[in-house]
Amino acid sequence: MFYDKEITIMEDTGYMNDYGRWVDGELTKVKTIECDVQPYNKSLAYKDYAFEEDVKYRVFCDPEPLIKNGTQVQYQEVFKDKPTIFNVVNIIPWDDYWILLLDN
Repeated sequence: MFYDKEITIMEDTGYMNDYGRWVDGELTKVKTIECDVQPYNKSLAYKDYAFEEDVKYRVFCDPEPLIKNGTQVQYQEVFKDKPTIFNVVNIIPWDDYWILLLDN
């Protein structure tokens, strides 16, 4: 597998104030990891993993404890001017790598 792409793990700096109201924050970059990113879709995700949600990309990467379902990651798509934020919608762990399914 060739890790020739990068995704950046993002974190929201928002917080719950003393009055129980959410205070909006900004997305900040936590860590950039090397990976392999492939275009993907819902029907392939269902065929390969029996996963029924929408999917835009499949990512192969080393195990990373910062990544969980719902984690936001940033990826620079090929024909876009700016990086796009995606959500990790599923993680398929293997012995020495993970497969992440992303959707925005």
